[in-house]
Amino acid sequence: MAVNEELWRTIVPFTFPPDSPNLHMLMAVATPEQKTKYLEPYARGDAKSCIAVSEPGAGADPSGMTTKAEPVGNGWVVNGRKIWVSRVPEADFIILMARVGGGKRREGITAFIVERGTEGFVIEREIPMIGGHRTYELVFEDMHLPANAILGEVGQGFAPM
Repeated sequence: MAVNEELWRTIVPFTFPPDSPNLHMLMAVATPEQKTKYLEPYARGDAKSCIAVSEPGAGADPSGMTTKAEPVGNGWVVNGRKIWVSRVPEADFIILMARVGGGKRREGITAFIVERGTEGFVIEREIPMIGGHRTYELVFEDMHLPANAILGEVGQGFAPM
């Protein structure tokens, strides 16, 4: 907080990129196709992203994660909720954490890339925060994703994050 306050006192406005961990995650585990489609435009500044981990009632605690992804045909169906997600309206894609299969704690947690406008992806509400910032609650209702939406490996979503 102190760093943020001092930066606002300068003549040149500066903000830390809030989704820069996504850049590192994409560099670490994205497929060559994902790097071309998502990482390259993101690194050039032509695309924005956000990450959805926290859930109502569980926060970022992986043992309480209830958002589920189930394999269906040649893809995935995701159902669940996320909260406290920043930058959703301007994000071109979201890195979404969901549980595949059962498991406790971090078992089964998998990262998916969800593009803006995907059917079944709903911005439930905007949550006003201090300083005029906003976060969002998201709902995923029978959201279908292609097989290539997995970022990294099934069950290994927390490791690169």
